[in-house]
Amino acid sequence: MGNRLVEHPDVAKVAFTGSTEVGRGIAAGAAQTIKRVTLELGGKSANIVFADADLERAAAAAPGAVFGNAGQDCCARSRSSSSTRRSTGSWTRWRSTSRR
Repeated sequence: MGNRLVEHPDVAKVAFTGSTEVGRGIAAGAAQTIKRVTLELGGKSANIVFADADLERAAAAAPGAVFGNAGQDCCARSRSSSSTRRSTGSWTRWRSTSRR
């Protein structure tokens, strides 16, 4: 069904949110009929926790960053990364705080 919509000459625009691999195919198919395309592709947006960050405060904000807008957001932050090495205890506190 997807390819038929992408390649159909009466469809003026295609919007897609998903994997980079599928988006690449959509862009190639849409190019055949020169139609407009909006793509939100790939990866996971991260919460980046810097060395001087208040870990408890960042953890408390993390659920809203991924579940706000029911998670249907191209920048829903569903993973976390630290700019510096943090102790296992810090990340254990992060997990327990962000799960509340």
